[in-house]
Amino acid sequence: MSQQFPHDRQQSMARLIAERGSLTIEDLVRHFESSAPTIRRDLTLLERAGLASRTHGGVISPGIRVGKADAPFLDKLRRHHGAKRRIGRAAAAHVENRQTIFIDSGTTALALAQRLAGRSVTIVTVDLKVAEAASVGNTQVHIVGGLIRNGIYSIAGDAALKAVSELKFDTFFMTADALDLAGVSNSSREAVAIAQLGMKRARRTILISDHSKLGQRSLVKLCPLSALDLLITDRVAAPVIEPYRQTIQRVEMC
Repeated sequence: MSQQFPHDRQQSMARLIAERGSLTIEDLVRHFESSAPTIRRDLTLLERAGLASRTHGGVISPGIRVGKADAPFLDKLRRHHGAKRRIGRAAAAHVENRQTIFIDSGTTALALAQRLAGRSVTIVTVDLKVAEAASVGNTQVHIVGGLIRNGIYSIAGDAALKAVSELKFDTFFMTADALDLAGVSNSSREAVAIAQLGMKRARRTILISDHSKLGQRSLVKLCPLSALDLLITDRVAAPVIEPYRQTIQRVEMC
């Protein structure tokens, strides 16, 4: 790192922000075992150096653009941030080097991409933020063409469907807006079309979803629970997870 700081903590903080993309003040307080005022002073220095961008209650990597159009993305990024980070770490453990994987869109998908960045894997994605986060070191990233959904940064449309239809994957890491005992659902028909095709082109499908999605139902049915090889969710889902175990082949909580 070319920019030098008087404290090792600030250097470590800059590396952590670059690696994870976004963190809350509470995350940093726990990680560095420092007070909130100390963390805020450090972030002020990092922001002045161009190594961080402050947000309400947290910080993001300067590579993540902030503006009115980004509000939906940033809101989702902050929501259940710790749970998504744990899910991303657990999901990455299911990827072996030299595999080819397809990663869906969304902030949980972004958490997975951040954990895989630099590893010797091939990633195909329909998410601009996922592609940006994973494009490090030995990781080979392919992003499909198509129409960008503004404010969400995912890609949809006929061109995207055609690109995915010509590929094969070891694993499809799927995200969704909702799941209940009737199945997985999403608010976007375009996203559902991409996900359904991803399932067909992959040897296995892993749904990565935080606890807030369980017991919910959205507009468009994506698939039955029995179509999933694995559900990875966070431990807050423990009180309601048992009925899902009856249908999904495997459930993992982290």
